[in-house]
Amino acid sequence: MSIWFSPNDLIKRRSKSWGGIEAVAFQASSLTPVEYGHKSSRHVLMIAERAVREDGETSIAGVESSSLHDYSGRLTFVPAGHEFKGWQRPRELLRSMVITFDSDSPLIDPELRFGELEFQPRLFFFDEMLWTAAMALKKQVDNVSGHPESYGDALAAVLAHRLVQLHGAETEQSATGIGLAPRHRTLLTEYIDAHLHEQIPLATMAKLVRLSPFHFARLFKQSFGEPPHRYVTRQRIERAKRMLAQGERSVAEIGFDVGFGESSSFTAAFRKMTGTTPARFRRQQE
Repeated sequence: MSIWFSPNDLIKRRSKSWGGIEAVAFQASSLTPVEYGHKSSRHVLMIAERAVREDGETSIAGVESSSLHDYSGRLTFVPAGHEFKGWQRPRELLRSMVITFDSDSPLIDPELRFGELEFQPRLFFFDEMLWTAAMALKKQVDNVSGHPESYGDALAAVLAHRLVQLHGAETEQSATGIGLAPRHRTLLTEYIDAHLHEQIPLATMAKLVRLSPFHFARLFKQSFGEPPHRYVTRQRIERAKRMLAQGERSVAEIGFDVGFGESSSFTAAFRKMTGTTPARFRRQQE
């Protein structure tokens, strides 16, 4: 694994590989400031399970850098040959995972032509299919899933296939000029993440990228696959799920912290997004 940390002894690692696809789970043991970096001949998917910092900056060659304070639940994709680096003064102990892909892996369908694609770097984004498969793969690394080895093979193959799907969608969008500019998407995701505990009017988001609310709503849906209000609600629920799993605060407090003024509205939105209530979800994580 080519990713490095400094100081290196602050990070504990666990790894496992499946036919040229390797997953390494990282767990920080201290809140000491840390630098990190990576450059490899392999494509790399990074999964930030818990990543909250007081200060810091992260960058990939070819993408605008980010100083997002809480990027828990975000994914980062670093294509082969791109430099990734950053530093941070953490507020919580880092818990993350990195998955590297050998283009010649026998687990990747040759028809995908994985090694021939010119993937673009992506910093701090979210895709539900990638996240779900990656979290399932992490259980394989930790040997807690109870599934056979072939299950890890299947998950690794799904991840590679989904990366190709996302690449195709992004290429089509770029060719047709549809959607918001990459810098505007980054600006909006960081703004929304930083203000989830507040009301986020459509007009405020539109003003950030200098568009009318009507045109903004249309371009936002083309870029993110759903309307602004639903996207914001989804981000609130995803943050709430992480907080519920930690079990440190009451359901009512968590609902308020992620922007719901009343417990009833939080429960209703959570049930609509997940099919269960916040309290039941918490019990399932125990």
